[in-house]
Amino acid sequence: MNADPPTSAPGVLIGRSAILDDLRPVLDRRPAVVVITGEAGVGKSRLVRELLTRIPPSGAVTLVARCQESDAPSRSHRSSRR
Repeated sequence: MNADPPTSAPGVLIGRSAILDDLRPVLDRRPAVVVITGEAGVGKSRLVRELLTRIPPSGAVTLVARCQESDAPSRSHRSSRR
């Protein structure tokens, strides 16, 4: 099992300062859970990587999971679960 944060293209994180600032107080609480969702290619993996670099080491366990588009339930399956 790979416990490393997801990788994405390196570079400057643009336009996410407000989101990072909003997440900081959440991560200061214990326990803390954050779920990042969004369309493919919007920078979720990059945001998570940046967030993890800003969290001071505290001995807390950090789990990162990824879902591939093919792992998502089909539209008909989602509709039937409502």
